Amino acid sequence: MSYLEIPKVLLPNKSIDLEKWSVIACDQFTSQVEYWIKLAEYVKNSYSTLNLIFPEVYLDKIDNKAKVDLINSTMQLYLDKGIFNEYNGFIYVEREITPGVYRKGLMVCVDLEAYDYNPKAKLPIRATERTVKERLPIRIEIRKEAPLELPHICIFMDDVKNKVFNKLEDNKDKYEKLYDFYLNMNGGHIKGYLVNNSEDIKKDILSLVENRDDKLLFVVGDGNHSLASAKESWNLKKQSLTEEEIKTHPARFALCELQNVHDEAIVFEPIHRFIIGADEDCIDYLKKNLKGNGKIQVVYKGKLEDIAVNEDPTIAIADIQSVLDDYVSANSNIKIDYIHGDNYLLDIEMKQKGVGIFMPKIDKATLFDYVRKYGVMPRKSFSMGNAESKRYYLEAHKI
Repeated sequence: MSYLEIPKVLLPNKSIDLEKWSVIACDQFTSQVEYWIKLAEYVKNSYSTLNLIFPEVYLDKIDNKAKVDLINSTMQLYLDKGIFNEYNGFIYVEREITPGVYRKGLMVCVDLEAYDYNPKAKLPIRATERTVKERLPIRIEIRKEAPLELPHICIFMDDVKNKVFNKLEDNKDKYEKLYDFYLNMNGGHIKGYLVNNSEDIKKDILSLVENRDDKLLFVVGDGNHSLASAKESWNLKKQSLTEEEIKTHPARFALCELQNVHDEAIVFEPIHRFIIGADEDCIDYLKKNLKGNGKIQVVYKGKLEDIAVNEDPTIAIADIQSVLDDYVSANSNIKIDYIHGDNYLLDIEMKQKGVGIFMPKIDKATLFDYVRKYGVMPRKSFSMGNAESKRYYLEAHKI
């Protein structure tokens, strides 16, 4: 089992406007259709990853099958038109999130045979949040006939001394710069470099677990459901392959951005809940069923109110989610949406009927130890930064 592979990455050629090509992850701004309308107006008829994804704000609002068919045919059209150049190697990524703050990443391929999203998994690559299997079918459907994958998946390594990214930074001047542009819709600035010593970097990454009894190499930072969908798609595809084909088939390897969890630019933010259609009854239910020495705030009709919860953020998140799931099950007209950013939650609460819940914040330094000891966290436990700093689609990989 290889765990980690040096990818063959597709990037648009120099004729393509990368500012219109690259768009934010499909699972962002799910209650703000105006974001996606504005983005579509900006992109217009340009080549764009917007045409290769299914923004989740539109799920069940348009014909899902027709959209999936259009995505797959557009991927093939882009390939047929020859708009891509292929690069063999890791790509070192510098993303300026806010002025002067740079998040470092490395585009790699992970072996899906070394990954398991089940809660008690012991493989080298593991999930960090509980997978909601109901969210997988549409993503699997897109991948089933897709010639390409475009990832928004970010995975973490536990490199306390930052050995890998220090080496990449030291060698950056020797690398070919592949892209350098501003991301649309306030996404910041991004640069990418082709790593010409990828084999050495691969050895450095794998050495992080050489002397550990638990061979936990990577955990998923963002895109848990996307990687789970890649895994399930691969499980289906390999049923029709020979043993030799299984060893090297491109769909076995998923393109991800690898980051160091100890990077100071990586900030864990809570993912808030907006309970669509809820009112004071929901707040009373939360008060009755949540206890502890910690506290969170809820907002309804512009009024903030404190609610007691467990002082351990991870336990509190699990408790809140469990109580909300029970409440939604008992009230068929109520739904939960997941919101990134305090201001966005307040904005949505002003515009729609519902209760906003400001969730607790997790300490990222505890992430690997938690996964080792307990497995996955409750779903939507944390977000890497605010909504605009989420990963944008840019690189592609043939599957």
